[in-house]
Amino acid sequence: MEETNESISTVLDDKVFGVQKELYILTENVTNLVEMKWIGQGVIATYMAHLHEIISQRDELDTFAFIDPAATYKCERPGFHPYLVDRLKEGKADRIFCMPYNPGEHWILTIIWEDEIYILDPLPKPVNYQSWENIVINAVKAFNAETGRVNKVPKVKLLPVSNDMCG
Repeated sequence: MEETNESISTVLDDKVFGVQKELYILTENVTNLVEMKWIGQGVIATYMAHLHEIISQRDELDTFAFIDPAATYKCERPGFHPYLVDRLKEGKADRIFCMPYNPGEHWILTIIWEDEIYILDPLPKPVNYQSWENIVINAVKAFNAETGRVNKVPKVKLLPVSNDMCG
């Protein structure tokens, strides 16, 4: 496919991911999505921004929140841990945080809800994401310590996505 470098840009306010973000979607990104090829964090972020808009219209922002997929891409860098802890501090205690992560060849969805971490994986066989799990567990533990919540190790539950769920 020939690259065009044509893009659509938009600025997402800090309500979507906790920080203001300028988002660029290339023509190639849209083509890859339509052709069911590999998609990057920009496409995922765009979809999440759309979900945020729907949730806003339904007045459910206290229930759901999103973590920037670009931040999870760099999750081993020092800035991710404080970003995630700060994001967890926003809203009520039982808020559901949706966090996409790409461990290499596909996207998984990590959901943080209270003291549990759910990993939804589209692969048919479970994969061990120990490094990712440790990063998320440590952030939740730090959040718990900073907010005076019960200081227990969050449970991680791997939830493979079956073909039955996909239609």
